[in-house]
Amino acid sequence: MTSWTEGHVPHSNTGCTWINQNPRVRELLRGLADGTIALSHEALDGLPASRTVEYLRGLLVTHGCLPPRDEHLASFDRWLTPKLDAIKDPDQRRLIERYSRWHLKRRLRDQARTAPVTAGAFLRAKQHLTVATQFLHWLGNRGRRLDECTQHDIDAWFSNGTTTRQHANNFLYWAIRQRLVRNITLPLPTSRTSPLASEDEHLNTLRALLLHDTLPAAHRAIGLMLVLFGQPLSRIVQLRTDQLRDGAEGLQVSFGSNWLNVPEPAAVSAYK
Repeated sequence: MTSWTEGHVPHSNTGCTWINQNPRVRELLRGLADGTIALSHEALDGLPASRTVEYLRGLLVTHGCLPPRDEHLASFDRWLTPKLDAIKDPDQRRLIERYSRWHLKRRLRDQARTAPVTAGAFLRAKQHLTVATQFLHWLGNRGRRLDECTQHDIDAWFSNGTTTRQHANNFLYWAIRQRLVRNITLPLPTSRTSPLASEDEHLNTLRALLLHDTLPAAHRAIGLMLVLFGQPLSRIVQLRTDQLRDGAEGLQVSFGSNWLNVPEPAAVSAYK
């Protein structure tokens, strides 16, 4: 029966048996015949989802009654509507709708022009949109809109939670290209799949670095930057002296365009 999803019934008598033994099929065919159900993909999409509807759709496409379409692309459209409706903040909803239409859906449509959209591409698009929605909600809880997002917000987002937060990179790179957010630097992706360290684990690590008697000062400073700001080691070891400054607001470090405060007593240890 699996081949029926593509509109291929092995034998004509098998198809007749399927129709005769399935009252739902006869009901759908009657609806299509008398116009109660329009002969269109949209009308079939509006029916309760079932294998029967999809089998019938496959038959209609195979025999030229309906035009072919990419089912993963269509599934993304159906999935997207309730996701957008669930976003209460109108500004966040407009941003996510814009991101989905002009970036995620466009990439899926581009793929569909040359080959069927793969399940992997479909699932990635869903995950990118889900995490983008979570990021905007999280940012809103911090009292900021996207155009007010700072490097400190970015560092806080990526230094807490699980590594699924990395999927916000796709949205943020798009936002940077669209000039919806400025003066931020995104961290390099990591291959970890486990949750990041808890707050207590961060504090214990900071305490160990600050009180270590034999670890060289340079190594302690690198460790403090790693724990405090969640930056990759490749970026920390490339810090220049002009990316550190000690002024009225205390010791500050810049990984991008913004200056971040290094809290005491870590500032004293890092600046030795």
